[in-house]
Amino acid sequence: IAPIIGIIFNNILLLAHIPTILACRRKGTLGEVNPMPFPLIVANSLSWCFYSVCSRDPLVFCGNFGGCISGLWYYSSALQLADAPTRLRVETTLIVLVSVVGLTGFAASMVQDVVAAKSLIGYISLGTVFFLFSSPLSTVVEIVNKKNADSINRPFACAQLMNCLSWLVYGLMVNDLFIALPNIFGIVMAITQGLLI
Repeated sequence: IAPIIGIIFNNILLLAHIPTILACRRKGTLGEVNPMPFPLIVANSLSWCFYSVCSRDPLVFCGNFGGCISGLWYYSSALQLADAPTRLRVETTLIVLVSVVGLTGFAASMVQDVVAAKSLIGYISLGTVFFLFSSPLSTVVEIVNKKNADSINRPFACAQLMNCLSWLVYGLMVNDLFIALPNIFGIVMAITQGLLI
């Protein structure tokens, strides 16, 4: 049951930005919205889809494929609304991360040892998920200085906590540290966001 709950909460997590993005599109501006999670959602979801193939775990795929789609929509929306420096930063982040994930996927496909291929993709997935889980906190100095946590998406933080708890349990159940470990970090980051709100 843990992976099913994880799939549900991961998809809630991935959809949590929709109301915010729709509001931004109506206003014609990003306002206080931090766009850096959007390219990270794409790269992270793509890396976990690759990992699901290497580990033969369709549950991981089901929990992440929607992130490729929703992340691209968030990203394209943010590009339309961002100022030039932010747009360049977000574009560069997506290009670099998707290139790294794609090249790592290619390298893993060339490795004959299935365990080594899984580890290669697992390590890149760890990197992307650590960046994703900590990305809402990229504005923490501004949050503390202004005493304004509007840049933190509350539904995202709540869904992240539930998602990470579910996948931590699943990772421990199937003895997969690539799944379990980043979710411990995700729990800590979700709690940190909650404390700042």
